[in-house]
Amino acid sequence: MSRLQARDAPNIPRALLWLPVAGVALGQPFLLPGISIADLCLGAFVVLALLALGPGPRPPLPPWASWLAAFCAWALLGGAWLVARGEPGFSVLEFSKSASKLLFYSVAAVLLALVARREPEERVQRVVLWSFALAAAVAVALYAAMVAHVPHARELACGETIPCNAAYYYERRWFGDSSPRGLREDVFVRAVGLASEPSRLGLLSSLALGYLLLGGRGAWRRPGALALIAAAALLSFSLAGYALLFPVLALALLRLLREGSGPRRRAAVTVLAVVLLAAVLPPVRATLAGPIGRRAQRLLSGRGGDESARLRVVGSWDMALMLVERHPLAGVGLGHFDRRVPEIRARLPGGAALDDKVQGWNALAYVLATTGTVGLVLFVLVCYGALRPRPALGLIFLVGMFADGTVLGPAFWVFLALYADAGARSHDPARQLTAPPSG
Repeated sequence: MSRLQARDAPNIPRALLWLPVAGVALGQPFLLPGISIADLCLGAFVVLALLALGPGPRPPLPPWASWLAAFCAWALLGGAWLVARGEPGFSVLEFSKSASKLLFYSVAAVLLALVARREPEERVQRVVLWSFALAAAVAVALYAAMVAHVPHARELACGETIPCNAAYYYERRWFGDSSPRGLREDVFVRAVGLASEPSRLGLLSSLALGYLLLGGRGAWRRPGALALIAAAALLSFSLAGYALLFPVLALALLRLLREGSGPRRRAAVTVLAVVLLAAVLPPVRATLAGPIGRRAQRLLSGRGGDESARLRVVGSWDMALMLVERHPLAGVGLGHFDRRVPEIRARLPGGAALDDKVQGWNALAYVLATTGTVGLVLFVLVCYGALRPRPALGLIFLVGMFADGTVLGPAFWVFLALYADAGARSHDPARQLTAPPSG
């Protein structure tokens, strides 16, 4: 950026970047139905970012913003068409709530990309690193407390949802044993921290690691914090989280072998040592060798007995294809995935396990069902435009979309903006080291 551009650029406070990132890392609890702490942090960020940008010359939008605008426009148009044709069972209220979320998160993602653009790479990475390291420290501490049977540890992990089973894996009950014995035997503790469930902790921690290990260089200087985030992902005992964690570590190792330096090698050794040490601890080893290992073997061998895993892996596509049959171009409308699932539940293998709150576990399938084939194409173009410069990051983000269907949530859009920013820096090396002064 030239001196003239730096002088004319808006004065954006340095602390502003912490709001959306720390909000996603630490703000998973919901204060109101449908509104989490992360949403409030992101809302405050949007207001402050718009005030900081203010009147005057506007910075250029990221190249993927035009596809994002087209996707939002199509989602709104599809909902309007369903209303105009008098679609039976279509709720204008539910559509309006989901459409508002989509517009809000889209604006927030673009603003985050603009704010991150003005910061040096190392500063952005530092914000992500310490936000998720703190969240990981909470998760690991609560896990250790629950394993040690410290009083009130479960209440801290479960928050206001007591009684909750999120922090525990009841293996016997998972596979049909409804007797009281299933609540006493083969019960394993899982790290959940401030996330809504262990799989959410594993996914967010792994996405953060992907950005830190594959998106830049600054985080390698803090191996202890990286190892803490990896340990939290490991202790989540989530197969979905592992499906993201292992590719991240594998790609980071390949990058290390190709262009590794002294600090990176030390960081890699630290991360691997901490993960291996955690894995051999008695409670962790028992969980990995027991329910996690047995469940993984069932999946790999194709044996039955785990309808939940089948629904997560292929059930989202089954649901999406059945839902989109009625309106292939426009879908069933935002906010109507869960409302329409009861109509097709009987046609789904294992569909009896679904309730009327399911949103699927696959972002692409969710978009297909709610916005149709046109919406899916536009959504893919958004992701392609944002992630194309860094294929490794694009691969990690794609795996994350196959493991989690929470498109209308803050984490998806915050990570999309961060991953896109890391890719943009690979085409503008000067941005990695310099930035205009911030207030």
